[in-house]
This record gives sequence, C-alpha cells and structure tokens, in this order.
Amino acid sequence: MAWNNIGYDSCGVGFLCDINGKASHEIVKLGIEAVKNLTHRGAVGADGKTGDGVGILTQIPRKFFKKYLDKEGLKISDINNLAVGFIFSKNSEGFKVLEETLKGFGFKIIAYREVPHDNDALGVGAFREKPELWQILIDTEGVENPELKLFLVRKFVEKHFSEDEFYITSLSTRVIVYKGMLIAPYLDTFYPDLRDGDFESSFVIFHQRYSTNTLPKWYLAQPFRWLAHNGEINTIRGNRNWMDTLQHEVEHEVFGEYNDWIKPIVKHDESDTASLDKVFELLMFAGFSPEHAINMLIPPAWEHITELPQKVRDFFEYQALLMKPWDGPAAICFTDGERTVGAHLDRNGLRPERYILTEDGLLIVGSEVGMVDLDERKVIERGRLGPGDTLSVDLKEGKIKKTQQVLEELANSKPYSEWIDKFLLRLSDLEIKKKKVFDAKAYGGDKEERTRKWVAFNYSEEEINEIIKHQGETGHIYTYSMGDDTPLPPLREKPTNLFRFFKQRFAQVTNPPIDPIREKVVMSLKMNLGHKPNFLYEKPEYAKRLQIESPVLLQHQLDAIRENGELKVAEVSTTYDENLTLKEALENLFQKVEEEIKNGAEIVILSDRDLTRGKKYIPALLAVSGLFQYLNRKGLAHRASYIIETGEAREDHHIATLVGYGASAVHPYLAIETVKTLVEEGKLQPKNLPAETSLENKVQQAVANYVKSLEEGVRKILSKMGISTLNSYQAAEIFDAVCLNKDFVDEYFTGTNTTVEAYGLSDIERIYNTFIEKAYKTEKPKVEKSGEMKQGRGEWHAWNAEVVRSVH
Repeated sequence: MAWNNIGYDSCGVGFLCDINGKASHEIVKLGIEAVKNLTHRGAVGADGKTGDGVGILTQIPRKFFKKYLDKEGLKISDINNLAVGFIFSKNSEGFKVLEETLKGFGFKIIAYREVPHDNDALGVGAFREKPELWQILIDTEGVENPELKLFLVRKFVEKHFSEDEFYITSLSTRVIVYKGMLIAPYLDTFYPDLRDGDFESSFVIFHQRYSTNTLPKWYLAQPFRWLAHNGEINTIRGNRNWMDTLQHEVEHEVFGEYNDWIKPIVKHDESDTASLDKVFELLMFAGFSPEHAINMLIPPAWEHITELPQKVRDFFEYQALLMKPWDGPAAICFTDGERTVGAHLDRNGLRPERYILTEDGLLIVGSEVGMVDLDERKVIERGRLGPGDTLSVDLKEGKIKKTQQVLEELANSKPYSEWIDKFLLRLSDLEIKKKKVFDAKAYGGDKEERTRKWVAFNYSEEEINEIIKHQGETGHIYTYSMGDDTPLPPLREKPTNLFRFFKQRFAQVTNPPIDPIREKVVMSLKMNLGHKPNFLYEKPEYAKRLQIESPVLLQHQLDAIRENGELKVAEVSTTYDENLTLKEALENLFQKVEEEIKNGAEIVILSDRDLTRGKKYIPALLAVSGLFQYLNRKGLAHRASYIIETGEAREDHHIATLVGYGASAVHPYLAIETVKTLVEEGKLQPKNLPAETSLENKVQQAVANYVKSLEEGVRKILSKMGISTLNSYQAAEIFDAVCLNKDFVDEYFTGTNTTVEAYGLSDIERIYNTFIEKAYKTEKPKVEKSGEMKQGRGEWHAWNAEVVRSVH
C-alpha cells in the first residue's frame, strides 16, 4: 500500500574518485559506466525507457564551462569564481525570484544555458513529465562566502515554489547534479554534456533509484545536493516531526539575519532522502564536517559495542542528545564538494557497500562489485563496509580514512567526555544517590478501590489472570497466533480503549525487519529527558539531560526523577471533574502544561493516579498525543519531556503507542499493582524463583519480570518496522488509525493516516464515560470477561465454532 506522504527507495548507489583529487574526464566516464551497470537495481516502465530515476553528482567542470563561455563570447572575472545552478522548471516565475534573490546578495548572472538533451532517450512517461532544463551561470566575484549565500538563495526560492513547479537540483560553487526520470543506459545519451572530454571531476557520486512505495518524479531522482542513499529511513515521520519542533529553536550565527530562510528545515511531502540531505547540508553549513554530520544522523550501534573506546562512546552519547537517529537500512555516499567524499552504512549493515582501491589511486565504492571494468589496473585493496562503518577520502591530502580513524578524530575534536561526566544525569545513578529502591508498599491499596480502577480502565478478566500473570511469571510477552479475528472497534460487543484504534505498521517490500532476539545488540531503549537543544551548536550545557535505560518506570524511579535536583519537574493531573466535557478537560490540560513549560519545567509528569469517584480521566494516549501536537504547534514541545503515569497502560502495544506519540516514559502503576496482587493471592509464582522465596522477593521479581516482558514487547514492535532505537521511534507515529474520524485524528494525532472513518471525540468520550459509570456508579463493580482470547462469552470471533463446523 502506498501512502501519499511517504517516499522510500531501495537502489544502487556508489562513488568513484581519484584519491589524490586529480580531476579528469575518465572519472566521469567510469562513474557513468558504474551506474549503467546498476540498471538492474532500478525499475523500468512499460515503455522500456522511463525509469525511477538516475543521476550523478560531480564537481563543477570548470574547463567545460570555460569552453562554453568562450564560445558564446561571455565574460567572467575568473573561471574559479563560477557557480552553476541546474534547474527543473515548469513555472517561469521561478526565474524572476531566483534572479532577484541572487542580485540581492551581489551575484552577477552571466547567462542562462538551456541544457542540451536528447528526448529520444526518454520514455513516454518521462517525456510527459519532463520539465524545462536550464543552467544558470553565475559570477561570484566580490561575494563573501558564496557557497553559503547560494544555499540561502535556494532556500528562499524553495519557500515560493513546489518541487514540481521549480526545482533547483544544485546551486553551488562546488558541485553540479545531472539527473532525471530515465534509466541508466541513457543517462549520457540524454545529457550529451557528460560525453564531452572537458567535463572533468575528481569524483562522481552516482545513483540508480528503485522506488518501492512512490511513483517516480524528475525531482525525486538522486543524487540530491550532497548525498545519495540506498535504503529507507523508517523513522522519517518522527525525524521530520522533531525537525518541525526544533526549528523554533534552530538558528546559527553563520546565517545571520537569514535564519528564518532555512525554515521549514524539511517538508513532509518529499522523499526520505531529500529530508536527510537537507539536514546533512544544514549541519555542514553550521560547521560540522561531513563525517561528523553523517555519524550524528546515522550513528552505529554504539550502545552495546564494548570494544569502542570510552571517548568514542561519549562522543555518540553526546550526539544522541542533539539528534535522534535517522534509523533504518541505509548505504550513503556523501561529499562536501570540495575536500571530502565518503560512504557510510547504517547500524545494522542492511545495505551492501563494497570498495576497491587500485594502485593508481582509483577508489570505487558501491552497492556491488564489478561495476567498472578495471582493465589492467592493479587492485591493492578490496573490502566492504560493516555495520555503522564510515569510509572517507581527503582529496586534498590524498588519504583514505576508515572508521576507527574517523571516529577517533571526531571524539578528540571536543571534550565530550568532560561534558558528559559533568552534566548528564543517569537515572541509575540517581536511584543510588537518592537511596531509592523498589518498595511493594508503594503499590498498596484498598481491594474495592483497585477493582473500581480495573473497571474504570477497562481491564478484563483474561488480561489480569492470563496475560499479566504470564508476564509476571515468565518475563516474556504472551504469544498469540497471527491475526485478530475480532470486529473493528465500533462493531464490537463491548467498548474498547483508544489504543485499540491504532494499528502498528510493519516493514515490507525491500525493508527488512530486525530479529529482536538475535540482533538485540543493535537495539536500544535508552531515552534522554529534558530540553532538546539547538542541534547546530555543540555546547557543554547541552549535555544537561536525564538518561533512562527503559521507557517503563517504577514508583521509586519516578520518585528519583522528581527529586533529581537539576531538571525542573512539573506534575499535571489528567483527571477532571465529571461535570466537564472531555474537550474542556483537554484544553485545560494543554494550557496547564504550557504554563509549566513556560515557567521552566523540563520534565512533565502526566498522571491519572488521583482518579476517584466524581472524576473522569482523559484517555492516556489522547492526553499524550493531543498535548504533544498542541505544544508542537506552539513551538514548545521540544522544551520538555513527558512521562505518563497511568492505570490504562498494561500491554507492550500501549507503551509503544504512548512513546510513538510523544511520551518519553510510562509508569503503568495499576498493572504493577495487579502483579503484586496476583502474587499476594498466590496466583502468580515467578518461574525464576523457588517457591519458598519470601513474599516480598516474589513481588519484586514478578514486577521485574513484568517490566522485562514489556521491554521485550517494545523491542519486538520496533523490530517489525526495522527500527533499532526507541529514541528515534519516539513521536514517529508509525501507526494507522482505524475507525477514527479524520478531523479528530488531524487535531490530536496530526499526520497519522486514517483508513475507515467512524468515531470522533464525542464517541471516545462516550466510551470512557461508560467505563467510569461501571466503576463508580455501580455498588459492586466487577471485572468482566472480554472474550478476546477465545470464542465464548464476550466478543464475537470470525473464526468461531459455526465456521469450523461448516468447513468440515
């Protein structure tokens, strides 16, 4: 199924370079040969010529353009002052805006050049979509930092036109991109420039696109301005959401009065690689090296690599405080267009990237071996990038840097270890410092009140006596058969919690899931709480955050957070007077939290623990997501982290949805109290403890087992989508809403796809009012059977006894 706001691809990618930085046409020819030999990695239309997209990124061929200027009688102060823009145009108004903005920065426009091209190389589909192809030649004499100014010009133009109207493939003093919606064998046929012997470069980044979930477009072809990418950014929605949130804080002195021009940082209707390229570009202009930027965006699995030096671990730990990983299978080729060209692989190594180095300094990196005929060249080294590896070439020094050297240089560039040691709070340390240990008494309570809360939060008999019991006994999630044959929420016999209206997505087509058991080493549940800073700067105080190892918290851990002494904590109830409407309660909640954040709160605890007679509660998922979206629109969501203390959450799906819509952690207090009750009643015996163990130790172990099972379940959910880190899963909204009205979803779950529409806010309020009435308007409430797990009293099943009889 293809959603109109998702762009994924699985392609062929690579680069060639002369490691000594010598520009030649041979490098360009070899780059084109390489991408032609990756044709099988792209899709071809029925006409045999329309493709998903192919292209190359090279240095500006100054010799080639000098010849053109001389031929046309055009003047330039110095050929080294040449900048070139390549434009796909369907709207001539774009040229006016471009010209005015360029002149405003002092650039001199030499000429427009209609790019020579052969339409016979295009298929019917590509020709129908083809924009006008123009190059603008610019004299940068007298302009200070022209590359930065050209970036700002392009960002300004992008604000006024869609990619389909007026798209600048490149605008630079360093690089140029030739690409299009064709297939690789026709690239240099369509663009005869590429066959000219004066078209020289010391490197070529090439890309053959294979789109799995989007239709091809001219502007979606790769490379983009600075990189090419084979893979999928599985967390792309979350990454974009965080960019939207953080852009209220993002600014840098290098952009001066033009900071607003760089926003929005990304768009939600572009491909995942386009967004990645934009953030990579932004980091480079802010002073980050290409190697630093790519490792910040797509870090290795540093959390569990024991052989990593501590200073390298501290480097990545600090980067995780600035940037959430852009997680998913990825083989990247990148450049700054001047000194560096390189390649990088994701933490799982789920895309191939091999390299060959010859004696005469030719380095070939790509998705496959055999892309280029080496003739008589002598190969002196062969290899492949492993998970999280970086390979970088310094074209000025003629040196190749591999992962160890790259990471050591990055780790030594600033005193990251000092910053981490001085400012980063760790929950595990706080527990010791504040002498906080698990205490079963924190989950005590009146039996009648506990039953009322079970009913109020819609617990079922099966959940208590089978699912939660099993988790407390074994430390593993309950194993179900595949699928769910009960009706959609509005058609059910009994009303259900809001969590049930959301379905998890899963990896498909070329995007592999992860094995959460065998590949656990690449997965991490770490979360960093507190104010998320401007990621364009690295400052010591930006390490002032609170790190937790798991999204599932217990009472003593929550108490330690409350008493941390460094980050201001605010607590806001999600319960409300029964005379108010749910909409009024939501508005009150949002305003209270907004006020707390403006008063300096960096951690906000939302709690329904004070639920009692005469009160109702806001559904936990609605409270978290609605609040996050409200604060996001206000430009405040990044200034705090949100912990939800709720009696409603008890399953791994509940934890995943809460984190997926913005929570940093969850305290499922009623589920923990349920585990304790089952142990005390003799219904639950932890299997990893002898029967004669004291009751206190049994409770503690059963609770530990339950928490472990939730963590296991969350890892499994992440793995199904091919995501490794909970940090990048947060607010990624990787769910589809089922049977919820689009208006309701747009308001409180912005960006989530809706399928069948049915219920809105008033319907959800009615359902939860039913739960409250059963709990507090009844003299002796009773936990009912749901019939979820098997046919019987309760929910109807599609695979029922009558169906079974009828097929025999």
